[in-house]
Amino acid sequence: AAGQSCEVTWLGVAAVLGRLEGAAAEFVSDYYGAELPPGHKSLAFRLTVSHPDRTPTEGEAAAAEAAALKILARKYQAVAR
Repeated sequence: AAGQSCEVTWLGVAAVLGRLEGAAAEFVSDYYGAELPPGHKSLAFRLTVSHPDRTPTEGEAAAAEAAALKILARKYQAVAR
């Protein structure tokens, strides 16, 4: 999950994550709660990693997750929760 300004939309995040090769992001939920800083929300998404010829390795899945978080941190200053 990533937290950032409430102005961040899933469509914006999906567009940014659409740049990941071999991975697809799917919206799960968003959350606005008292434990989050004002003006922030938590956004949960499922990242599916695929390869056309075989099952991806755990290392490939971890690399895709790290790449997604790096992209979101750069674009939205998002942090993993």
